[in-house]
Amino acid sequence: MTRNQIAIKLKNIAASHRQVRTAKVVNPDYFLHNEVKDVTYPAVFMTMGNSSTEGKIKTHTVQVTVADIVLHTTEMEVQSDMEQVANDLVGQIGWDKQPWRFTRSTTFEFFEDRFEDIVAGVTFSIDLEVPFLYDVCDLPSNYELPDHEITINESRMTKVIDFIVGSGQPMEQDDTTYQNNALTVPPLVFIDGLILTYQVRSDRRYISHNASTKTITINNGGANDGENIQIYI
Repeated sequence: MTRNQIAIKLKNIAASHRQVRTAKVVNPDYFLHNEVKDVTYPAVFMTMGNSSTEGKIKTHTVQVTVADIVLHTTEMEVQSDMEQVANDLVGQIGWDKQPWRFTRSTTFEFFEDRFEDIVAGVTFSIDLEVPFLYDVCDLPSNYELPDHEITINESRMTKVIDFIVGSGQPMEQDDTTYQNNALTVPPLVFIDGLILTYQVRSDRRYISHNASTKTITINNGGANDGENIQIYI
């Protein structure tokens, strides 16, 4: 899942909240330049921060600001209301069927008298973990990669299953689907040590994932007897 796809999905989550009137993904300097104009409150502003990669996990940091104008009420009341909206957002973002992993662990920081409008509210930061997936065979490069095995850091990745395709195994000859309740996010799938891509291909097998059914599908041909299938999240 790309940075832009995450930003769009977060904006849609915020915009769908019944109390939110404006949902924006903004640049880090948005607030510094007093550009907070033409906003209907309550509003949610999301700033995409840095991302980091460790092993097969990419972590995206997002700063979220939930604000409402202080009018005919107290700043404390506005902060309390915005905290509730923030709680709702954390719950939705942390739903176990989202295409990322989020522990719902964060710290709320309250503010008042911010922006050109007199607003108050809460800001918090979230870290979203997604699988770091790439297909070295499909990179836009003529560089010839050295031949070596991929090593999984099992302190960061969890092995879901490791088996040999065959009779009585989780997948048998020509099977195309595998279901496991642990597959809430797109997993890494290896067949005989080679990672399968999620990119649609016509010349080789590739993987697709269904978060609702917690199922992966091997497209362009199923499993073959004797193959070693390993799945990590």
